[in-house]
Amino acid sequence: MPTTFEEIESFTAFARKTALKDHGPSLEECLRQWREQQELEETIEAIKRGENDIAAGRFMSADEAGRRIRENLGWPMLGE
Repeated sequence: MPTTFEEIESFTAFARKTALKDHGPSLEECLRQWREQQELEETIEAIKRGENDIAAGRFMSADEAGRRIRENLGWPMLGE
């Protein structure tokens, strides 16, 4: 993923906030923590999108998903 100005601003704000706690972690540790926080936020957003899809009726059963995947890959259907 390319680094954007927004990502630099986000990390800078996180690093400043983190550095105020007990002299803060090293720059490498701060970057690791920031990346973990970004990943968590992305995961939460993906879950929310999934919940919204379900609420709007945009979903399919696991059986249907498996059938479509097998069909797209040219694999035989189960039980054939």
